Amino acid sequence: MKISKIIALSLTMASAQALAFQAKETQISAPSQEQLKTAENALIGNFYNPHGVRGQASAFATCAAVPVAGCGCPFCTQLRSRA
Repeated sequence: MKISKIIALSLTMASAQALAFQAKETQISAPSQEQLKTAENALIGNFYNPHGVRGQASAFATCAAVPVAGCGCPFCTQLRSRA
């Protein structure tokens, strides 16, 4: 057997297993005008208050992340060093 036939045979055998990882097409319907308007109003409502009242003050450079006990990844190490 030639090398090209061996390569073709091995690729054929491996490609059957790869079919399980193929993406399936899904149909996504476009949102209606009413849904778009509702989403837009909700988004704008988060930034604009017609009564002139300011939103709640938040502390900058803080978050609720805590390191996982026993974990030595760089992220947990950095969180431990900030505590």
